[in-house]
Amino acid sequence: RRDSRAETIGREQEQQRFKRGTTILPRFERMTIDDTVSSSSRRMSTDSTGSSLDEMENGEDAMTNESPRLLQMLDFTPDSLNFVGKKVTSRGRDKYIQIGRQYDLSFKMVRSESRLVKTLLYSYGFTQVSARNPNFNLVWTSTHLKAACLRSLKSWQRVNHFPRSGELTRKDRLYENISRSKAIFGASPGGPFSFIPEFYVTPRDMDRLTKAMEDRRSRPSGSGSTAAAYIVKPVMGSRGRGIFFANKPDDIPLCSPLLVSRYLSSPLTVNEHKFDLRVYVAVTSFYPLVAYVYTEGLTRLASEKYSRSAKEDDEFVHLTNYSVNKNSKNFVRNETLHSEDYGHKWTLGALLRNLEERNIDSRLLMLRIEDLITKSLLSVQSTVSAACRSTVMHPSVLFELFGFDILVDDHLKPWLLEVNLSPSLTCDAPLDSLVKTKLICDLFNLTGVQLISKKTINAINGIAKGEKEGDWDRKDNSSSGVSSSSPSTGPRTKRILTRRVDSKIAPVKRKWASVRAFTRKIEMEDGRRGDFLRIFPRENSMSIYGPLMEDVGSEKWDARVTEVLFPDEKAVETDLVARLHNELIDTKTYPSFSDLSPEVASLLQSSYSAAGEYAERITKEGEVYRDSLPSVRSSARQRTKSCAEWYELRMNEKTENEITDGKVQVQEGKENTLPLLSSSSLSRLPSTLTNLPPLKDDAALKEAVEKMTSVQ
Repeated sequence: RRDSRAETIGREQEQQRFKRGTTILPRFERMTIDDTVSSSSRRMSTDSTGSSLDEMENGEDAMTNESPRLLQMLDFTPDSLNFVGKKVTSRGRDKYIQIGRQYDLSFKMVRSESRLVKTLLYSYGFTQVSARNPNFNLVWTSTHLKAACLRSLKSWQRVNHFPRSGELTRKDRLYENISRSKAIFGASPGGPFSFIPEFYVTPRDMDRLTKAMEDRRSRPSGSGSTAAAYIVKPVMGSRGRGIFFANKPDDIPLCSPLLVSRYLSSPLTVNEHKFDLRVYVAVTSFYPLVAYVYTEGLTRLASEKYSRSAKEDDEFVHLTNYSVNKNSKNFVRNETLHSEDYGHKWTLGALLRNLEERNIDSRLLMLRIEDLITKSLLSVQSTVSAACRSTVMHPSVLFELFGFDILVDDHLKPWLLEVNLSPSLTCDAPLDSLVKTKLICDLFNLTGVQLISKKTINAINGIAKGEKEGDWDRKDNSSSGVSSSSPSTGPRTKRILTRRVDSKIAPVKRKWASVRAFTRKIEMEDGRRGDFLRIFPRENSMSIYGPLMEDVGSEKWDARVTEVLFPDEKAVETDLVARLHNELIDTKTYPSFSDLSPEVASLLQSSYSAAGEYAERITKEGEVYRDSLPSVRSSARQRTKSCAEWYELRMNEKTENEITDGKVQVQEGKENTLPLLSSSSLSRLPSTLTNLPPLKDDAALKEAVEKMTSVQ
């Protein structure tokens, strides 16, 4: 009781000390950082995250009388890849690696082996830890983590997926969410959510699909139209696998869920080739929504010229997936960085410049694509934000990179095809390497990987001075990807480093404290966004999209954040907003910016001007770029002991599978006997080997061996 009383008195004294003017860390950045900065790769950001308790109680406005605090962020750059390879001289090897070694930075890969991500993190001295280790700075995963794992995250840790973002990336759920928003906010053909084709999910919608197919067959077919009316995709497929066309109900199997959508048979073409766009979208918060579009994406062309009368099974005409078309004999690979519009994969900027040469308003096209992306995110905002509220203590720990696949028709209308949960980061061509390396560097800079000393982290985690961090690999047997357990934290350390806003503050004032923290977070991201362009929130965004937003929460954070960021924004009439959405959707009547009504053009003017960034060249004259990823030298590939053991075990299993999978199999316990051949292996052998007579004695065996060795 005496110890408990002393602890209570100490806690009250500390609270009084904070009330006398010491700043309290609000919800976002809840750690103290006292490390000095000397390297050019450490970015110093002014973060006014502290506001005194008296200011909160008095309800003073944001951004006034606040003490700035320097927060260290790691500055990622593609130049680091030049110092991690095997051929780097000893003098330059530690230029970037020393940063990660100084701060003991670490990362983990969960169901992902992205070479680009691993190479970039190794180049900064990160150590890869096992899936059971709770001490890490960054998790890169291709799947969603369990709720218990998300609840255990600390404020400096980063994870690349939001909970339930599959509502956006699973094809059937994406279309259903947009269809639901369309039903709520306008189901007419020219409504604000009219950017997905007619669709059905089988086997659930089989009756409706059958009726639609019968109605289509009863109508006279147009001349020169493609034989395929519907395109069928697995709801969780990727890379063009499992896609086929259908004209009648019998063509569609009912064994698994499939997305059946109307085939868009009139696409815009480039050099008579069909194409689609891969647009990269980064989201750092769903409530309030904070979304960015990367100004450089990819244009993927079909490897054969498009024709509406082409056979439906000609995938090289109808499909634009790179994974499909690279197998075509007509596929042309772009092997140089000097030309962004060569072959069957271009940059997004190269396509936009090509459209400008054809007198097509590429800026308005990108505005319509941004509009499509924003509305897609709003359609799932309520679901994802509800999951975040129940599982995440620190909202700033989550971020996500989506890959939007968009098709443009011959009337310049963009159509959403699908959204990728983990867009491919494979760098098998110079153009891929250049675009994706810059993309990941800017993404990590945007999300803010903090430089916090290991001593501070160990203090928060309660790791004893003589205890090794690697011991947690053995203590925690979790197999969920990220350990949900964490060491105990001392009461005093926890109060100082993870302090929450005082519960006595009025709820309204606490809401404004969160708004101020969100606003500062957005402003900090804007200073390190690189080639990302923020599309929400921005000028007039709440006036345009506020009527299309569901009631996510009573805090109204989206509206409050916009009020702080854009205090001079004026209200817009409802009729004008409805007309704006109609003109963005109706591309036939309004193909260019000059065709828009003056009032609508005035609302979109600032966004239209900013859209010019998309058409800029990614390569600059006089600069040198890497055309491939380097091979990481062994001294830079740091792993914890348990992580290295896991990789070794995996390699051994892979080797065993290669030996037994359709190749030579040795009979168990009989090492000196002849190897057994599987049936798949026998089918690939010459007939001279498969038709051998039975081996009765040593002479027959010798004869058989001589016959085998004589086969070329």
